[in-house]
Parts: sequence; C-alpha cells; structure tokens
Amino acid sequence: MHSGALSKELVKSWTVDNAENRGGEKVYDRKIRHELVDQEVLENKGKQRYLYQRISPFVDNLLSSDNNIRNVMHIGGRVDTLSAFFQKNTETKNL
Repeated sequence: MHSGALSKELVKSWTVDNAENRGGEKVYDRKIRHELVDQEVLENKGKQRYLYQRISPFVDNLLSSDNNIRNVMHIGGRVDTLSAFFQKNTETKNL
C-alpha cells in the first residue's frame, strides 16, 4: 500500500509494469493520464471529464473546510491520482 504523493519513480515503474494494451488502450492512459488532477483541472469545470476530476472540487472543499479531518484513505484506488494531488497541497492531512 502507498501513502502520500506519487513519486515520478513510482509512476514510471507502474507505467512500465502496466504498459501492455487491454482493450486497445494502454493501462497507463486509462488509469493515470485520464484521471490526473492538477490545479487547472480543479479550477476549470470544462477540464473535469473523468470521475476523479469531477469530484476534485468537492474533495478540495471538504479538506479545506474541515480541520478535524487528519487522515483520508481511498480504498480500491489502484493508482489514486486524486490523493496524490491533494497530498502535495496539504501538510496537516495524511492521504
């Protein structure tokens, strides 16, 4: 299990390990590239095309408005781009 922001090395190793095609699409494209969340996606509703991207404003609001939240776990996320993004933006919460 991984906690915290995804390092470039971890993403690279995951990409290499899962570079095969499944259903005509590389696993990296389906699981990471399409679900990336960054500041531009967070602020621009037109860029929020995929699930993690669409819920990112809700998560941002929840994390910034509730100081009692200290730990967040995404169960079932093979590569959790949402937690990776928000971990970089907070020092008081463990994602």
